[in-house]
Amino acid sequence: MAPAFYAPEVLPNRSPAPAITRPILGRVPTNTATPSDSTNPVTSLWRGKPKSTNPIPEVRLVTLSSRAKVQCSLLYAYTEDEYPLSYCPVFVEDIAMSVLTGGGPCNVLLSNTTGQESYDGLRSFNYLDPLKRDVILLCAEIGNDDDYTLAAEKWAPEARRFAPNTPYILVGVRCPRDDDEKIKPYNFGDNFAYGKAMAKKMGALMYLECDVFTLQGVKKVFDEAIMIALNPPEPPAPDKQKKTSRWGRSRSKESSPLTPGL
Repeated sequence: MAPAFYAPEVLPNRSPAPAITRPILGRVPTNTATPSDSTNPVTSLWRGKPKSTNPIPEVRLVTLSSRAKVQCSLLYAYTEDEYPLSYCPVFVEDIAMSVLTGGGPCNVLLSNTTGQESYDGLRSFNYLDPLKRDVILLCAEIGNDDDYTLAAEKWAPEARRFAPNTPYILVGVRCPRDDDEKIKPYNFGDNFAYGKAMAKKMGALMYLECDVFTLQGVKKVFDEAIMIALNPPEPPAPDKQKKTSRWGRSRSKESSPLTPGL
């Protein structure tokens, strides 16, 4: 399936996917509303085969960025439905929550990973359990080309190395730095083409953009990630390997047969 790229307000005309309600913190109540009763339905562009038939599937979404403020602000905006005005955390502990999809409730674990080089060895342990790492969100600050370059040259190769079967998406995050940027309207189309090209370059499954201050596109980012986790893409076909001899070395036509030693 070809990668999907779109801005928060530019959606192709496709049939709607199962709705996902606003996050419900804690356990799923027994009287959870059905998708048709949802007051905030969400459409997802992702299509794939269901990964599990468990009554309540579990997925894990991990954010990774060179800037702690970017990924922590994204998690805070999604879980609290607001932007941290007084204090922006630089670290957020794992958050367990439940959401309602078209197929029923789903348990989601949100986790963030430090991108500092001094934690390279420690960060690698976060990739060791592929069963609990369903989707990786590579976050880059909109307007900071270095963030996108680092995501393509470091984070994406690192994800492929330690979690080769785990899909990852690129997320452009607008994180206001001062009051002037907060009140200034932002046009997502200004950066979208660049982000789309970088996502394609690094092999990301999807490119998304959001604004953590206005909350525009924030929920869409996690809804798409959840749908990808529940309906993962088909694994790539294995490359045809060169024929090798019984000793593990390829044999050419010019090579003479080995003679037994005396």
